[in-house]
Amino acid sequence: MKRRTHSKKVLTLSQARAALSPLVREVAESPGKTVPISVRGEVKAYVIGAESLALLEVREAQRGRARPRPPSFEGTLEIVSDLEQGSREAALELELAALRSWDKATKS
Repeated sequence: MKRRTHSKKVLTLSQARAALSPLVREVAESPGKTVPISVRGEVKAYVIGAESLALLEVREAQRGRARPRPPSFEGTLEIVSDLEQGSREAALELELAALRSWDKATKS
């Protein structure tokens, strides 16, 4: 897999909502690409392709930090009614993953 690349432009939640189909197509066709989404000026979430996520999960499992895999979303996309809540939850997951990584790095 190519090295993960972030989009140069951070999209607001409104911009991401308006361009969701092209965003999904872009990350699906560009392995390793992520698109940051901001809420009130702070990056709260990233759009990442399913293939890239699966590869990240495999790497994490190989490092002994496997998380239960969610059900397959192949061919489906669910848009929740409260995107800001979803963004907050995604940001929390990202922060927790970073803390786990930091803890492991400082204990080594």
